[in-house]
Amino acid sequence: MKDLRLQLIAILVLVALLPAIPAVWTAHSLFTQILDPVLEADLLEGARAGLDSTRDLLLEEMRGFGRKIHQCAAVDTLTEGALAALTERERASLKALAAEPDRSGRAADGADELQIRIPPQRITLGDRDLLVAQVVLPDRRTAWLSQPIPSDLSERAELLSNNIRWVEALRRERSPVLRSLLATFLLVYGGILLLVLVLGLVLASRNTRPLAVLGDGIKSVAGGALETTVPEIGGGEIRGLLSNFNNMVGRLRGQQAELLRLEKLSAWRQMARSLAHEIKNPLTPIQLAAQQMRDAYSGDDPEYISLVKEGVAIIEEEVAGLRNLVSAFSQFARLPDPLMSPVAIGDILSDIMSLYGPDRVSLTGQDEMRQKEAPEYFIQCDRDQMHRVLINLINNALHAQESLGVDEPIEIEVIPPEAPACRVGLRICDRGPGIPANLRQRIFEPDFTTKPDGMGLGLAIVEATIHAHAGSIAVSEREGGGSIFAITLPLGAVESDVESDGMTDGGMDET
Repeated sequence: MKDLRLQLIAILVLVALLPAIPAVWTAHSLFTQILDPVLEADLLEGARAGLDSTRDLLLEEMRGFGRKIHQCAAVDTLTEGALAALTERERASLKALAAEPDRSGRAADGADELQIRIPPQRITLGDRDLLVAQVVLPDRRTAWLSQPIPSDLSERAELLSNNIRWVEALRRERSPVLRSLLATFLLVYGGILLLVLVLGLVLASRNTRPLAVLGDGIKSVAGGALETTVPEIGGGEIRGLLSNFNNMVGRLRGQQAELLRLEKLSAWRQMARSLAHEIKNPLTPIQLAAQQMRDAYSGDDPEYISLVKEGVAIIEEEVAGLRNLVSAFSQFARLPDPLMSPVAIGDILSDIMSLYGPDRVSLTGQDEMRQKEAPEYFIQCDRDQMHRVLINLINNALHAQESLGVDEPIEIEVIPPEAPACRVGLRICDRGPGIPANLRQRIFEPDFTTKPDGMGLGLAIVEATIHAHAGSIAVSEREGGGSIFAITLPLGAVESDVESDGMTDGGMDET
């Protein structure tokens, strides 16, 4: 998965870098097209001409201000209060002008003793552009005279001057400015590219991590660890894929367990077939030999006759037991294929009730089902085999209750299907000693029994029969004591004119 993650990141980088070359070329062309008209020589010359014209107008304003002073026309005077209100920077500017060499001159006729010490100069005081000049009064004191510069003239001069300086700086630094703009563009683009890479890494890790978990799970299952489960991380289809994997492994576990069960069952059937063959053959000769021994004696010794008869009786009894064992082995080894047909569950239960009677078997909820007019449920089954299954389970339940001295009927309950074309259930409930939890998985194994006289084949045959009908059987503890054997069987389709067949009573070996 590391290679896949690297491939995803490489694809993201490639996708992010491919537009970089045309983007840089476009940005370079755009910046060039923006700068070239601004840096045109004609535009710069026009700005300079406008600035020269504005300066000429300012110069004319200065000359007019000087003429007014020479003519002693009314002009503004910077009073002591106005000078005191100036900022340090503004006072420093006035001091710098006052420190210049004396350029005094005498005023026009009629203005005796009036001298212009500092001719008109442009200066900014407060928020106004002014023309100021320093004069020497007749009493030898100095004074600052001022005249406002027209605002439009001042602003135009400032604007043209700044623009010219800016354009000249751009002309001098055209290449560095262009490189700076491109560097800024590349920096922004690089930041976006880095963000894309980080998001790509996060997304790649997020999407490949579940795949890596799935790959590890597949390797583990391939190694035989069917208990493997993977965490269902991620979202969407990937999470569904992990969930499907866990479900698949769960089904594999069930199939493996079923396979082991079938293999074990096959081995037991093969052994049962061999034992039945080996045991069955000598039974008849043994019984005949014992009978011949009994019949061949013609003496009159009563004790010997009694001994012979007792021994022959024992031999015949044991031979009968062995015949039963051989019959059980044969039945277990060669379970016939079920002859399927649609059979009503009610018909099977009616036969069971007729066989055992209400004192030994009761149908739980039968009255309620009749009141609700519950439909008849049909199952696809071999009626004789299903009949023997129920007989075996009921006999076991009755024996279990007898061991505790309980005299209650065995309860049989029909569990209706939750949906059409689903599965119907049967529960056989007793009040016996119950089955310990650690033995519930073993009671269906051949040769396992909890009774001293049991052969351990009855429940094995029951389970094999139920499985042959595509059903299942399980045992659980009953509340208040006892056991519950729960059978589930698939519902079978039935035509409206199908009638239930008769059934033949049969028996089955007990566990």
